[in-house]
Amino acid sequence: MIFVLAIIPTQTYARPTHLRVGLVSRFSGSSSIAVSNTNITYPGGVLNSADGFIFRPYSTNQVAIYGGGSRLRVLTAPALISDGGNMMTLDEHPYRGAIEFARLGGTGLTAINIVNLEDYLLSVVPSEMPATWHPEALKTQAVAARTYALHMMARGNSHQGFDLCDRVCCQVYRGAGVEHENSSNAVWATAGLAVYFNGQLIEAVYFASSGGMTENSENVWLAAAPYLVSVPDPYEFEPVFWTRTFSLNEISHLLTQNRQGFVGAATSISIGSVLPSGRVESLIIQGTGGQIVLEQEAIRTFFAPSADGSLMSRNFVIGGAFTPVEVSIFDGWQTFTTQASGLYIINGYRELDLIPAQTTTIPTGDTITLTGQGFGHGVGMSQRGAEGMARQGYNFKQILSHFYRGISVQ
Repeated sequence: MIFVLAIIPTQTYARPTHLRVGLVSRFSGSSSIAVSNTNITYPGGVLNSADGFIFRPYSTNQVAIYGGGSRLRVLTAPALISDGGNMMTLDEHPYRGAIEFARLGGTGLTAINIVNLEDYLLSVVPSEMPATWHPEALKTQAVAARTYALHMMARGNSHQGFDLCDRVCCQVYRGAGVEHENSSNAVWATAGLAVYFNGQLIEAVYFASSGGMTENSENVWLAAAPYLVSVPDPYEFEPVFWTRTFSLNEISHLLTQNRQGFVGAATSISIGSVLPSGRVESLIIQGTGGQIVLEQEAIRTFFAPSADGSLMSRNFVIGGAFTPVEVSIFDGWQTFTTQASGLYIINGYRELDLIPAQTTTIPTGDTITLTGQGFGHGVGMSQRGAEGMARQGYNFKQILSHFYRGISVQ
């Protein structure tokens, strides 16, 4: 994910009750979209069709509605439709609220779901976190997702024509078809609650698995945020471990795909520096024509064109396995033991010695294996960490306060 950190003052921001979600994963630039509803309301009246409706682009900036084999109406885009409070079903996918058909960029149809904020969360929570997880973890996810949505809407201008999209770069939203009783209960139990720092909405970013420590925001993106600092994550539920193997020929091909062909053929790869959290701070690729130094999230995204995509995390070593250090930390509620490749001062805790940066190089002709742990950018709330803390007896406010420092939930 790529985020631009910003803080939204609450005193100048009235909370919206509805938001606009671009359904771009399913309906972006579509040549036609089927609507199963037999009755729809549009600004000019009501249409009925026992067979449902087909929406298609028409002329330069218009939308045509077909039903029963005939063209029923031509509307100027954007065209808003609803079904009197009933769900709208697009290509067999149900959505709460209304649907707007837009001609973004003047191409095909893009569907935008105009939905109540809390109804939106009924889909986001089970899309982002397994609905079978602990109720307190689901509540944590609900509050984080609500806060993130509010922050994005307040910031504005993040997308053309809508507030958030339905992909992982915003928050995963798959409509009403994925709703679950457990996650819905979490949304209702936390209705209206959001996370604030000094009275301002935070950018409540989150990710899947930390591998033992979260990360400072400035070590992943550009901006430092006082509430997004590295903290221990000792209770991760089913932590993620991974390996990726590449030949130097594959690395050379990736250099070309990333427009770094001037480096020539790759001859070695090494880790230049490691952050206190254990994540790789810089990765050096040496070639026959020079070298490049990858930093921050560019380390992960460099590998995006490969068969398995970007690296799962920046918490990896080259070649061998991890050799973690075991430490005891008091987190304000209890003392726990955790393993990490390095820790630094957090809220006055004593600084610990760090494992030196690993600088293994791989000679020409060999393959390299990256052995890693964690999944995601590492900033903010660890979802698997939240589940682990919930299983240890922490409630959702305590979990949020652990991953977002100095905050209040209100």
